Amino acid sequence: MKGSEMKLYAKKEECCGCGACADVCPAHAIRMDRDKEGFDYPCADGSVCVHCGRCEEVCPLKNHFSGKCSNQYAGARAKDEKVRYSSSSGGVFPVLAQYVFERGGVVYGAGYNGCMEVVHREANNLKELKMLKRTKYVQSNMQNVYRGIKKHLEENRWVLFMGLLTIPVVWIVSEAGWVTAEMGRQPWTIEGLLPTRAAVSAISPGSVQLTFWMFVVVFAGLLVAEISIMTREIAKAARRDILSSGH
Repeated sequence: MKGSEMKLYAKKEECCGCGACADVCPAHAIRMDRDKEGFDYPCADGSVCVHCGRCEEVCPLKNHFSGKCSNQYAGARAKDEKVRYSSSSGGVFPVLAQYVFERGGVVYGAGYNGCMEVVHREANNLKELKMLKRTKYVQSNMQNVYRGIKKHLEENRWVLFMGLLTIPVVWIVSEAGWVTAEMGRQPWTIEGLLPTRAAVSAISPGSVQLTFWMFVVVFAGLLVAEISIMTREIAKAARRDILSSGH
């Protein structure tokens, strides 16, 4: 711990990095610091903190919903093919956004800033919405977003916030994205051209296993070669530094 820094959580698993605590803090005692893996986590300055407890109240992991409810799931996609292919997840985002815009509302979603960093930003029309389309498989910077949303709600404006539930599952989506793609395009292997039933192969399980293990051996060999080359080059650089410092 540095100086008067306060810990808001014991383990990283206890924080999803949403940044709500930093935005709600009235004393601006909380900042979002990036760790060595590239994820933002909150850090609190004890010398500034007024111990109001607002950060604890807004934390989604410390305040689980305790009411009784049944799980409800829904699936949808845009009917317009151009709209569907201009976005991700079936093109539902632009359809919902247009509905909100028509009612004088505002939309928040993940886009890029001038430094090509993913940040949550505001859109007030379809032109600005283009910057928020498509999936970004990294954590989004949420700084000051919640304050902006609160302001719009106090003005009785419609607000559409995209990405709320995806913040803590960036890694899962990245790893499982190919599964979603394969399952989501059923019953097509190539949409509109080749149905799944026509793409079934007559290759035996033994042939598939053989190919799989061949790939394992090849890529394992490449990994060993890469590590060997990197280690050798690092050693050469270290020797050069020693020799140069000796002169």
